[in-house]
Amino acid sequence: PLAALDRLLPYTCPEAAVDSSARDPPPRCHPGTRQRVLDTLNDWLMNHLWKIFWLNGPAGTGKSAVAQTFAEMCLEQGRLGAAYFFFRSSGRNDPRTVIPTLAYQLAVNVPDYGHLLACTIARDPSIFEKTPRIQLRRLIVEPFTLLQAQAHWVTQTPILIILDGLDECEGIEAQCEIVEMIGEAVRLRKDLPLIWLIASRPEPHLQYIFSRADFSIDCSKEVLLVDADTKDDVNRYLRDSFDDIRMRFPHMTDVAWPSKVQSRRVEDIASGLFALAATIVRYVSDV
Repeated sequence: PLAALDRLLPYTCPEAAVDSSARDPPPRCHPGTRQRVLDTLNDWLMNHLWKIFWLNGPAGTGKSAVAQTFAEMCLEQGRLGAAYFFFRSSGRNDPRTVIPTLAYQLAVNVPDYGHLLACTIARDPSIFEKTPRIQLRRLIVEPFTLLQAQAHWVTQTPILIILDGLDECEGIEAQCEIVEMIGEAVRLRKDLPLIWLIASRPEPHLQYIFSRADFSIDCSKEVLLVDADTKDDVNRYLRDSFDDIRMRFPHMTDVAWPSKVQSRRVEDIASGLFALAATIVRYVSDV
């Protein structure tokens, strides 16, 4: 029945994975930055008091870098089950590919689950024509429920699933459905080892869903703001990046580059936004 997994692949989006070459190089937290939020996420992973964690913040505050860095940390620890990194302009935004993609990655990372998944697909190859809500139940929840009933070792520790950039998924209704069906799955099967990290901008429709009473028990929230710590992190990234540029191009710069005035000006322009700082560094590097 494992051959049935071959039927799954055409419905997935391989480019959305944490280690996809299509995303290389992905955004990552600069060493020594965003430590507080990474510690918060790691503590959540260890204690898993909530099944869902909503990481939100305005554009440019570094949500994807945090999600990528945390995903890589969990991958090294064997705790990452699956990840889907949405990106509108690269075609990684089709809601129909979300559950098949997560299921395929889970099958790779949890082989015994993969066997159960293959059996499900073999019994009903038309599963890919059904709604995402039904696919989540049949392809992910039910197989893990069976593993849980068998007291399988993989169910003894939480398995992390990451959805980054959910606001870039095509269609507001699809975004809402993804959050709602995850919430339903969590409420119906609280004992399952799956925990969900969802990162997005705080769009009004998502704020509404995550603020509902039925999410209050199972969901924790963290807002990425441009505060003093964030500005310090961005300024550290800029300083380290300019040091690196100066070392790589010694014949085009001198030890006094950039000057204090230039550094302060760039820091003021970046205004604590990681995305803007990264753009500035790329521009200077290319020049």
